[in-house]
Amino acid sequence: MDIPMEIVATARERLILARDHGPSGIRATARKESLERIGHGVYLRTEDGWQHWERARVVNAARTIAALADDETARAGLTSAVVLWGLPLWQFPTTVDILVKRSDWRRPVLLPAVISTKKGTEQLRRHAFTLAEDDHAVVHDAPTVGLHRLATDVALNWHPRDALVTVDGILARLVKPDRGDRQGTEHRASAIRQELIERLSALSRRRGLLKARAVIDAASPWSESPGETVTRWAALALGLPEPICQYRFTRSNGRFYYLDLLWERYRAGAEFDGLVKYKGDRASEVVVAEKKRDDEIRRTGIHLLHLDMATANRPGLLGAQLRGLVPRDQWVHMRTNPALWVPELGSWH
Repeated sequence: MDIPMEIVATARERLILARDHGPSGIRATARKESLERIGHGVYLRTEDGWQHWERARVVNAARTIAALADDETARAGLTSAVVLWGLPLWQFPTTVDILVKRSDWRRPVLLPAVISTKKGTEQLRRHAFTLAEDDHAVVHDAPTVGLHRLATDVALNWHPRDALVTVDGILARLVKPDRGDRQGTEHRASAIRQELIERLSALSRRRGLLKARAVIDAASPWSESPGETVTRWAALALGLPEPICQYRFTRSNGRFYYLDLLWERYRAGAEFDGLVKYKGDRASEVVVAEKKRDDEIRRTGIHLLHLDMATANRPGLLGAQLRGLVPRDQWVHMRTNPALWVPELGSWH
């Protein structure tokens, strides 16, 4: 599988454990090499040039590797597993999640605030676990859980928005979507979703099952960014039907353009715009080309909405923007999806 090695390899190379140097030795090393303390007896050689997301992932991976070294039976789970696998996350990975035997369970341990400005948000959490034989996996020499188990764990335990971002990434990793074979891609995705639902069905009376099933049902291998997934989550939670993801729109010059989300019934579409496309020397050209595409799409009668990260991070604003996609007289037909909906989104009525 295509797993980015840079994050885990960098974390492993730059990780320093106090127990390997002794009290006086680690103090001298920390002063000499400007080490950053990221946990009890755990230090990291950080880099000023790292982007915030890169720093957060390296720190999380280093903390995870250090925690796993304390218990040969432990496994990385949830956030830690997502980081090891190189999967998408909606929020910065401030939690280190380690799966341990029930007898080894302990209270969460507060970690130094090196990722978040909010005191107490960075924690090492140990979770009691039972894994089937095929749930085990090793990623870059770190023991963790397989992608199928990770998908169900995330769907059960996380906010539906955050869960869908990661489960979309897992589905894409397993399916390997092919725009040239959409039918085949959908068939493979459907089979994996069914397998995940069957795994959930075996967990009778488990808290979060309704939400988890809704997340798995909504998962798509076509999402090309976390922001696009969050837009789709909000739309589904508000009651809009499942959109066509990466809809191929053929332009008048014969070229085609992939629209992030399209609701054919309402002749409405949404595009999620990341900041990267508007940076660099050709930013103005990107804006002009986008305007021409948008004009052509709108001439076909499609109401097009552009969304960005600032909007996606504000559920109320995101919900209001999406509600504007559908004519007011259609609201009566909408029902929020209770398994995906959160009060911050607002409702149709």
